[in-house]
Amino acid sequence: MSNAPTGVLIANLGTPDAPTASAVRNFLGEFLSDRDVVDLHPLIWQPILRIGILPFRSRRLARLYRGIWTDRGSPLMVAARDLAQAMQVELTRGSGAQTGSSWRVAVGMRYGTPSIEDGVRQLRDQGCERVVLLPLFQQTCGATTGSIIECFREIVEDPLVVEAFGLQPAVIEHQAQAIEKARSAFACDHLVFSFHGIPERSVQAGETYPEQCREMAVALAEKLDLQGSLWTMAFQSRFGMGAWTGPSLIEVLDGLAHGSSRVLIAFPGFAADCLETLDEVGVGLRARFFEGGGAGLELVPCPGGEDKWAAVLSGLVLETTG
Repeated sequence: MSNAPTGVLIANLGTPDAPTASAVRNFLGEFLSDRDVVDLHPLIWQPILRIGILPFRSRRLARLYRGIWTDRGSPLMVAARDLAQAMQVELTRGSGAQTGSSWRVAVGMRYGTPSIEDGVRQLRDQGCERVVLLPLFQQTCGATTGSIIECFREIVEDPLVVEAFGLQPAVIEHQAQAIEKARSAFACDHLVFSFHGIPERSVQAGETYPEQCREMAVALAEKLDLQGSLWTMAFQSRFGMGAWTGPSLIEVLDGLAHGSSRVLIAFPGFAADCLETLDEVGVGLRARFFEGGGAGLELVPCPGGEDKWAAVLSGLVLETTG
């Protein structure tokens, strides 16, 4: 048996390298050029993207990124690096000293830097003969896990992948505990589970992602012993034209605001807080909610790089590797 360490590549979609228009433009250009993300033919889509979207959206998003940027960088990247460090410690502890197992954990992003290829190269340079992919998405979707796995398979032969894990008991338990902690600090009368939306045309083409989201929301509601009238599931972060999965978070919050509700929002599909949670909801939709008459709104922090989350994910890696 080889004594080489096992590598784990934790992967997310990515983030700009800096909160500047040029960095955002580079990131968006790569992201929105992926046919798994926007399935329009390049001859149609690229002129729209390069002329009608990137010049304007890059400047606007750069301003928003500056609002959430930290001394250590993008919150999503900071969380990924912290998670990698915590998982390496946890995996070494969890594999058991008797096995002689050793682990190396690296970060690879589908878009931007470090890339998935960069992450695999780092693990190979550290002597890893086997590399396990852990996409940081709790549901399977072609535009996220599908694109990440496809990229990974171009680099690694016979890839070993941790499958979508949103319904795993340890995951539900961890998410429920985080929500319960937030509920104990904020007396809410309604809980919203918010997931990232996808275009309806993807669902019509066979994408099962929305149903996976619903299954996780139901599982969490049952774990929290919530009656049906006390929680709602919604989809956020719509982009572009055409119908998207609903109900939209905007519509849900508008309705709750009119009832002067105190709302707690959880993001069970997000691995780490990012622009979509911190700014889109935490700033933009929060202001809209209060303007509409809402009495209170708080967000459940995403797990990010916390040690307990690292322990949950490390357990899934150990189960996958046997």
